[in-house]
Amino acid sequence: MLALISLQHMATATITAEDPLAATQYSPTASVKSTPHAYPPAPAPIASFEDARQQQQEEDAIELPPVDRGWAAWSFVGAGFLLDMLIWGQTFSYGSYLEFYLKTPPFNTASSVALSSVGTTSLALDYALILLGAMACRRWPHLVRKGVWLSLLLYVVSLLVASFATEVWTLILFQGVLAGVAGGLMYAPLLFYISEWFSARRALAGGTIFAGAGLGGFIFPLILNQLLPRIGWRWTLRAFALASLVICGACIVRIRPRIPVRAPTKRDSSEREKVKKEAKVDLRFLWNPVFLAVTATILCQGFALASLSIYLPTYAASFTSPFNSSVILALFNVFQVPGQILTGALCDRYPYSAVMLGSASVTTLAIFTILRVGDSFAKVAGFAVLVGLTGGGFSSIWFPASTDITRSTPSQAALCFGLLAIARGVSSIAGPVASGLLYTQTSVKDDGVWGRYGLSRFVLFVGWMSVATAVGSVVVEGMRRLRPVRKLVEDE
Repeated sequence: MLALISLQHMATATITAEDPLAATQYSPTASVKSTPHAYPPAPAPIASFEDARQQQQEEDAIELPPVDRGWAAWSFVGAGFLLDMLIWGQTFSYGSYLEFYLKTPPFNTASSVALSSVGTTSLALDYALILLGAMACRRWPHLVRKGVWLSLLLYVVSLLVASFATEVWTLILFQGVLAGVAGGLMYAPLLFYISEWFSARRALAGGTIFAGAGLGGFIFPLILNQLLPRIGWRWTLRAFALASLVICGACIVRIRPRIPVRAPTKRDSSEREKVKKEAKVDLRFLWNPVFLAVTATILCQGFALASLSIYLPTYAASFTSPFNSSVILALFNVFQVPGQILTGALCDRYPYSAVMLGSASVTTLAIFTILRVGDSFAKVAGFAVLVGLTGGGFSSIWFPASTDITRSTPSQAALCFGLLAIARGVSSIAGPVASGLLYTQTSVKDDGVWGRYGLSRFVLFVGWMSVATAVGSVVVEGMRRLRPVRKLVEDE
């Protein structure tokens, strides 16, 4: 036995002397009898915790879903579309609630101004909380998922509590303030994560998501007009609370980051410092001429589009049936769905300033040629389709615009996007107020140069706002082209 062991030891030593790697290399086809000690090499020891983290990140990167394609990316868009439809569709449909509140106890004796503030408050907070939500996402990325679920809970509870209201202030607080806060916070992570899932096709993805609001603005008034007379406003709010819980909950499951996020520990000091650095607010882009030009253009476009969405059905009711006027509003909203998608797709292929100019030009021509002489259902319906398709997708330019504005500080893109959304929110509220002062509904057809049925001053207002949008689009492109030259002069 000792002799046999000695012979095996000599054989192994001979192999090692001839080829130092032979005793450590592993071959799955090698004979076990010929190399009895040829085991697989042990994994190399990890030098430090940083190496371990880097190795884990590399392993995770291999398993990440692809960008701009695949089931994971487009299911994210689908979930975003439904979430957009639920949150913004319900907000944009508050007019149906308002009409019912004004003629139903206990709010039929309340001020119409106070009741209308429920919808405007919710809309304003939806826009404003996008900005605050985006900032929170950057500062505490590991808490975003929990925050979204809490926002959904607040949203549902707010609608439920509002259904028991007996005073206007209760509606303002719960259906207006708290529902608006919850909706904005629930929506913000969607815009925060989209840059991880999409790059070359980001505007198309964003436009598809934004199209949900147009679909919601089309179907929810139809649903509300059926539910409110049959089951009343209290049970309608409760039904929408339940629907929001189920549908939004299913959407949140799919709205997740592409890159996994974990909470930084005390040991991860460098990671925590990195998160704090990325979350730091850098407002230098506020003085960027491109940002100022884009913001001014969004304000002008919002003044025109929001005014049309509010007063177009009211104007149509002057010469057609209430049903036809509601059809016009439905057409205006539903054609924003392909409008958002089309605008997003064009922004991925052409400069967003050119898309802005094309949208504004078509809208301007439609206002001064069709709406100016719109005295029949066919003319106004055609106008609603055209403007909904071309002007309704204007918000899809926010994605490429915010990326372009903050290209020197990419971490501020979400903040820039939120500010552009606030500009749109301001115009959505102020625009109808300003245009309402210029329009008084009448059933008398006056053959004015700029409009029929008392619409002349209104046409001039929205028309010149649309002209200003076109001019602003040209200014945006000019600022974009001058930016490299201006930077070169500053460097010299």
